[in-house]
Amino acid sequence: MQSEPQYKPVEQAHFSLTTAENACKFGPIHPERDRFSWADCDAIFAAAEGANQAVRGHNLCWHTENPQWLLHGNFNASELRQILRQHIHAVVTRYGTRALAWDVVNEAVDQNGLKPSAPWYPKVKDYIDVAFTAAREAGGPSVKLFYNDYSAEGMNHKSGQVYKLVSGMRSRGVPIDGVGLQFHWSLDSHDPLSEVAANMKRMADLDLEVHITELDIKCVPQGSSEKCTPARLNAQAELYAQIVSTCLAAPNCKSVETWGFTDKHTWIGSSTEPLPFDANYKPKPAVDAMINVLLQKLNTSSA
Repeated sequence: MQSEPQYKPVEQAHFSLTTAENACKFGPIHPERDRFSWADCDAIFAAAEGANQAVRGHNLCWHTENPQWLLHGNFNASELRQILRQHIHAVVTRYGTRALAWDVVNEAVDQNGLKPSAPWYPKVKDYIDVAFTAAREAGGPSVKLFYNDYSAEGMNHKSGQVYKLVSGMRSRGVPIDGVGLQFHWSLDSHDPLSEVAANMKRMADLDLEVHITELDIKCVPQGSSEKCTPARLNAQAELYAQIVSTCLAAPNCKSVETWGFTDKHTWIGSSTEPLPFDANYKPKPAVDAMINVLLQKLNTSSA
């Protein structure tokens, strides 16, 4: 998609922040135990910086996108701690504060608490603390360290487990600066925005930032024969605008990022039409809706 002539001009004209979906993850960047492959992640940073865009570092530790040597190495807990620390030290030392923030650990809980996350958990019970501590050691006090997860936007069992995780980290003195809320939503199923605001507030009470990290809103359900009608496009636009407004109203919500921007390239399938630009790179109503919210905030702040 990077080679498509429309892709970069639209992205760079409309977005000030970019994330590599896969290029900077453990598997692609660390294909062998004693070898790192930096080229693709380097290119992401270089292209973004050349366009005056910030980069989100995504991600340092996850239960998927791991290399085969790590998954099948039969490492013990001590060896896994060493591998995790080495990996994080290498990546964060290389890029550091060139990233707006780092998703240090990704998607580690479900509604019952910490979930099995091969190869890390349950073999390394404190792997989250190990990961965040290593990131702070490598990057120093200025790097922003985040925990990132999905289906934890409102006040529900899973967001309660995320809150339990990060509040526990705070009480133990583990370095963490914020929580990434992914916001993979649908017009037909999403949390009340009042609950989102309440969730952001309780993170603020822990002195944690919130970033909206992977926003998309399915206009029609996956696998449905429904069409994304003009009425549904307008409803999608309104929900995008309401999410941005909710972030702007929360002093600790510092960033909103969509997970892709064109319906031509989306992890959930183009037929759901979840992103602000259509498959032909034309802006949908969501674009103007979000711009209007931002302009209103700007005008209010400067008045």
